[in-house]
Amino acid sequence: MKISEIFDGGVVTLYRGDATKIEAFSATHNKNAIGILFGHGIYLTDNPAVANEYTTPSRTFLNMGDFKTSDEAMSAYVSQVMGEIGFTEAQNDLKEKYQSMFWEADKRPEEDIRREYSDELKKLRRSFISKAKKNIAEKVGSLKLVKIHGYWRLIDSNNSGIVTTFNIPSSYVSKCLHGDLPLPDKALSVLSKIIRDRFGDGVGDFRDINNQFMQFDDWVAYFKNNKVHYAWNDELVGGKGQNPSLDEIMNGTYAGGSIKHNMWDEIIDSFMAVGYVGIVFGGGVSFSGNLRGGGSSNHTSYVFWDSSYINSCIVEQKDGIHIGSDINLKIPSKKIGVNL
Repeated sequence: MKISEIFDGGVVTLYRGDATKIEAFSATHNKNAIGILFGHGIYLTDNPAVANEYTTPSRTFLNMGDFKTSDEAMSAYVSQVMGEIGFTEAQNDLKEKYQSMFWEADKRPEEDIRREYSDELKKLRRSFISKAKKNIAEKVGSLKLVKIHGYWRLIDSNNSGIVTTFNIPSSYVSKCLHGDLPLPDKALSVLSKIIRDRFGDGVGDFRDINNQFMQFDDWVAYFKNNKVHYAWNDELVGGKGQNPSLDEIMNGTYAGGSIKHNMWDEIIDSFMAVGYVGIVFGGGVSFSGNLRGGGSSNHTSYVFWDSSYINSCIVEQKDGIHIGSDINLKIPSKKIGVNL
């Protein structure tokens, strides 16, 4: 749904996914989180599939990285289980045993020792892979390989999580500040005062195209007429005679990092005082190889600040749906390098 289409009347249906059921959502539960995109609040999406991606348990079985294929994910899980049942210790013991044999190198050729170690290590690995598969086989009924945020994860499908549906009056949603569009003068004035009060005559970390530091109001004037670097990638923004967006200030300037971590409470309170109820912005947007705003596909995201009102708009809570594949225990053994 386009942003321009949601304010025509009626309600806006939005969704949220959580690993466990939450009876009442709090706009301040995440207020101390580091690096949160647009401050604390209740984050919702217009895409139920994106909400569903957040219903996985907070502890998945795989927590050591991102995997682009299901085979990589499953191989990593086998390795994880092997570590849990003692493979690393057994491998180290074997290595220690054969390292000590080098003291007898005058009796046995060094090449023979390395060859024998390689053969024994392969046997040890096969043995532990077999044990790991038996260990995993006991959980097969509840394990699923699923693709979450573009990467494969192994999850316990017995915990489906919850998707909550909200019907929020469009008249209320229309009071959101758009984080990706040029800031209205009213909102910019609020932000400018807070930043001036915080930095005084200092320049913070607002920079022009030549990395020269500027006071915030001077930077805004510069931004309108000149291009500046978006802090976290090579993109150039500005120079269109328009105010910067909230995103370009908070996430596009180095000063924004300091502002986000230290001043969100004051900013949100001040925005609410002039009539804003939250922020709307584009989610799932690829930015420097990362997905900004969560989700593995483009969607419209919202963050709201009035917990009581948003909780009053809940219309349904249902189990999440984890569409995945059963795990495959036929994992090929990796080649074993010999390093004595």
